[in-house]
Amino acid sequence: MKDKARSNLEAARLLTAKKHFDSAASRAYYAAYLMAWHVMERRGKMPSGKAKGGGRYWPHHSFPATPFDGGCLNAERREEWEWLYGLRIKADYCKEGVEEARAAKAVEVALTLIESFSKEGEREP
Repeated sequence: MKDKARSNLEAARLLTAKKHFDSAASRAYYAAYLMAWHVMERRGKMPSGKAKGGGRYWPHHSFPATPFDGGCLNAERREEWEWLYGLRIKADYCKEGVEEARAAKAVEVALTLIESFSKEGEREP
């Protein structure tokens, strides 16, 4: 998941540069989501959802609180995390799109979260 997180962050950067702001915001969220997943997995917390084709996943509707309520991630980042999740909802499901400035901020926030989550993942559970 760690490599997928970094790949999604790079995709978000490229999409922002190409002016695909909704897609950039969505990829930025997924970058942070995947890094949080990586940390939770290191802490022994496994996803609750089962995918149709096999595998597991964290349901997005409940995930924003999961890493923080479970004590896996530093609560100081919760507000940024929730903002990024809300922007992803707007990007993926709302008629009005994400503006350039918010897409760029999403990439910055995702990077900050990934760095923070990565540090959390390095410390012993």
